[in-house]
Amino acid sequence: MAKKKKNIPQYGTVTRKGVLYYRTRILDADGKQVSLYGTTCEELYDKEQEARRQVAEIIFHREHPTVAEYCEKWLLMQSAKVSPATLKGYASNMKNYIIKPFCNMAIEAGRYVVKNGNDPNPGNITEETESELEEFIDYAKIVMGTLGHKVFEPFAPPTESTDTEPVLYMEYGKGKASGKRTSDGFVVLKGSIINPTMTKSCPERSVKDRKKYKDRIDSNGILTADVLFSSPSSAAGFVGGASLSGNAHWKDADGKTLKELPETE
Repeated sequence: MAKKKKNIPQYGTVTRKGVLYYRTRILDADGKQVSLYGTTCEELYDKEQEARRQVAEIIFHREHPTVAEYCEKWLLMQSAKVSPATLKGYASNMKNYIIKPFCNMAIEAGRYVVKNGNDPNPGNITEETESELEEFIDYAKIVMGTLGHKVFEPFAPPTESTDTEPVLYMEYGKGKASGKRTSDGFVVLKGSIINPTMTKSCPERSVKDRKKYKDRIDSNGILTADVLFSSPSSAAGFVGGASLSGNAHWKDADGKTLKELPETE
């Protein structure tokens, strides 16, 4: 697919040590204004896009700390109250029985791309301690859900649940997918076949989604996990690799389009 032409703005210029540079300013992650320079508009544009990406990533990480970082903060708070030996035991239990289970639950839920370089081996703890840690995990899941963080909740309800939302289907090119509406958006279900090609008019959003979820598409183009999208159209674009109306392309088992189906509560 041909690359889309960049819409490069006209930057202002400044002379530094006798050399003419193009310049723009952006806000960093701390809200401070910083200047970026380039010898050409194209060079400065690329620098600006990369800088904005890095700033957004830093801000997101600050607002969404990892489980490991939460645990480290808790350990730091306890360091003044307990002995070094007890603190060491806390750290070991956190690593083996808190961080790993939470990571596994997040992977199974599939809402986020989980990156975890550590896979600790369980140590030896008493049955009483193990019970306390399991109780802590259950409590943490309740708190996370109450605060609106659904990191441990799967996209699609289990098959044995009372969910009445119909499974929808779509075909486009070599793509053949199934999906469901949820309270969070629209989920393309595991096992769907993704069309291998993308049209020239494929929305940039869909191109980015293909890159973002490439690890969830196997060599045969089959989706290996559920994927959540903000709308039926973005889900359809991801499957078909084209600009598609989700209301027209997603249909139930009787052939009724999503547009023709009633909204469910």
